[in-house]
Amino acid sequence: MMAATKRDWRQHPIFRGTVLGKEVYDFNLQQDRDGNYVGYLSDPEGCRISIIAKLVHQGGKHMLKGRGLLTGTNDTGEESGG
Repeated sequence: MMAATKRDWRQHPIFRGTVLGKEVYDFNLQQDRDGNYVGYLSDPEGCRISIIAKLVHQGGKHMLKGRGLLTGTNDTGEESGG
């Protein structure tokens, strides 16, 4: 029996040509009654991107395809002064 090898997620094809920085986004997606996936991405600094997407079949693969909208930049809803 062969031991399972741990895969490095950074080697996934979706990251080809991408420079990975220090930004880390947590996400939360849920499916609504209409079959849409809704939720948000957020980072520790308060940037929040709301997302709505549908599960589609494209190029022989299933994927979520949708749009995101910047909906907040900190807890007060105001842009942070840089």
